[in-house]
Amino acid sequence: MSWQKMALLALLALGVFISGCCCITDRTVEVASVQPSVSIVTGDDDIIGTWSSEGPYGTLYDPATGGVTGSTYNGEWYLFRNDGTYRYVIMSSGTVVSGGVVREGSYSVDGDEILFDDNEESWYPDASRSGQTPAYKDKPADDERLSYEVLGTDTISIDGHTFYRVSRQ
Repeated sequence: MSWQKMALLALLALGVFISGCCCITDRTVEVASVQPSVSIVTGDDDIIGTWSSEGPYGTLYDPATGGVTGSTYNGEWYLFRNDGTYRYVIMSSGTVVSGGVVREGSYSVDGDEILFDDNEESWYPDASRSGQTPAYKDKPADDERLSYEVLGTDTISIDGHTFYRVSRQ
């Protein structure tokens, strides 16, 4: 995958993440804006906002020949809203798995853990990769309880993964 495709995938992921709505029809991605709602803060104020990992990316090489075999990109984003809802997006473009997962639901902070519940998950595979799980939308997903730690003003750890604040909303 070229760097242009990786950049497009990253921008698409961020657009899906921020917009709140995504649907795929005939390999066309449509993004619609969603009006934010403001209500009582139900989680820890430190967590409200958009968070991004700095996932691995780069060119893959064949160790025997030194030839380029492809590229990879991986990134994760969380959006924690002050109404107690969240969105999690993970995008990957690799040789085995290539596509994105969007998970949404409710969250609450309980000390050094975040409880994610009422989860729904959507999978958007890269159409250029064969043999992947077919796309699905709004599939119920299990509740999760993940470790959480504030590492600094704009840095948190969720389940051992470091995330950096992108915005406070």
